[in-house]
Amino acid sequence: MPVTAYSSPSPLSNKKLYTILKATLIAGSLDIIFALTQFYIKTQKSPVLVLRYIASAVFGKSANNDGAVMPAVGLLFHYLVVLGWVTIFFLIYPKIILVIKNSIVAGLLYAIVIWLGMSFVVLPLTLVPSRSLQIQQALIAILILMVAIGLPLGLIMKKYYQRPQ
Repeated sequence: MPVTAYSSPSPLSNKKLYTILKATLIAGSLDIIFALTQFYIKTQKSPVLVLRYIASAVFGKSANNDGAVMPAVGLLFHYLVVLGWVTIFFLIYPKIILVIKNSIVAGLLYAIVIWLGMSFVVLPLTLVPSRSLQIQQALIAILILMVAIGLPLGLIMKKYYQRPQ
């Protein structure tokens, strides 16, 4: 008699994984486009410096070396970080929506949580030199996160959790 392997349902089904990856690609792309554009408008410097800055979280000052490798690594790190935040939101959304009731508001508030987490937990653990808090820059960063990440996440999660599983 043949033995068949029992496979338990995966905690991340194809639909869940697809939704998380789609949300990461949308939110991550919007966020980096807004951040690069805002940096260029503010400084008139190459947006590649933002990607080098992201890479410097792991590689320190060596991320400023010439070449295309570090900006590409910075972009990869950016999407990995967004993937983490998207996955957390995906997992906690069913609980959040019970309290907040509005998916857009939930996403916008989550963007503030992302800023707080990045500013006061994640970045201090990296090789990025610490900076003093500048209120105007912080507000711009929070607005970017709200529009680029919070709003799309709220809408994507609402659509995912409203449909039959």
